[in-house]
Amino acid sequence: AFQFREPGAGEREPKEPLQRRRFGFLAQEVQRALPEAVRGGGHRRMLYQDLVAVLALALREQEAELDDYEGEVLEAQREVRALLLQAGQLEDLLDSWNAGGE
Repeated sequence: AFQFREPGAGEREPKEPLQRRRFGFLAQEVQRALPEAVRGGGHRRMLYQDLVAVLALALREQEAELDDYEGEVLEAQREVRALLLQAGQLEDLLDSWNAGGE
């Protein structure tokens, strides 16, 4: 978020509340990662439509990765439950074996 002030506007209060606080990206920072989304030399401007497309694609890729990780976690949880069940069965077997030897 940033406070936008037009050049020469001084410290006067904006009429509309939405004019007080705006959200966006710094063109200089975006230019390092995605120069195609920035135009201009001195006063740079963002091409938000290009940036939105790239961000949407990145979001889809992240969601696919999360789905993969979720599947891996569920599989690991199933394996842990199976191992705990086996451990319990082995303990029961060992207890009955020890009880028979006393």
